[in-house]
Amino acid sequence: MKLINLAEKQIKYADCTFVSNPFFKEYFQSFNSNTNFEDDTRQLMQAYTLHDVSETVSFLESMAKEVLNRINNCLNRDVDIDIVTFFGDCSYDGHGILIDKKPYVFFDLNAVMPRLDFYNFNAFVTHEMVHSIHYSLNPDFYRGNHRTVEEKYLKLLLSEGIATHLSYVISEEKIEDTYWFGYLESEQVWEWIKNCKKIKDDIGVSLYKAIEEEELDNSLYNRLFGIEDFTRLTSYRTGYYYGAEIVKCFLTGRNINDVLTFNYSEAKNIIKNYF
Repeated sequence: MKLINLAEKQIKYADCTFVSNPFFKEYFQSFNSNTNFEDDTRQLMQAYTLHDVSETVSFLESMAKEVLNRINNCLNRDVDIDIVTFFGDCSYDGHGILIDKKPYVFFDLNAVMPRLDFYNFNAFVTHEMVHSIHYSLNPDFYRGNHRTVEEKYLKLLLSEGIATHLSYVISEEKIEDTYWFGYLESEQVWEWIKNCKKIKDDIGVSLYKAIEEEELDNSLYNRLFGIEDFTRLTSYRTGYYYGAEIVKCFLTGRNINDVLTFNYSEAKNIIKNYF
């Protein structure tokens, strides 16, 4: 495992993007289209020092090594993943990314550092590293390969389901933390699960309506994968629950590795049956 510490360079040279760097090239192509990225990032990173960066990066690197070892043991694989630490605009706290077909996992320190005191980092890092491994084994599901409206919904639904369920199996953390990483208290997570079940049919109708009309519904997308209203957290990120349930159904009688190479055509049918 190699560490690519772009955050240190960003602070030292007051440069937010290092546009020639292969990471940022792929990050902007597949993950982030914020035209105000540099201004937003620069404002956020002013709160931190080189010492803050050094401590946080050291912690993440150590955690990532432990997690990767646990993942390889659980999956009976010998995967190597490099990690990238950088300052971003908080669009993502972390995720898997492919650069020249090689798997990496990235962490945005502007998003991670405010959460150091309450995140379950074993669950969080496992989740993001599973994304990286999944994309390397099955690049059809990688963010950069989501072409149609259907794929933008369904590929992400399954990808998040895989990362959510496998992080629970591999990390052995409590299920509440593998759903929300400690961002919500346990009681709130169970309220969220109850709400996910309650609105499942309505979400399914809206999902297939958007797919049929070939129109990405931003409100629905946020209900599934993001947070639009922070006063109603239990109504968002529902796709993580649905995706994990779909993966659990698929894995009945199968090996845990099978879901990492699950083809999209088969996935579509199982998702449709679920909703």
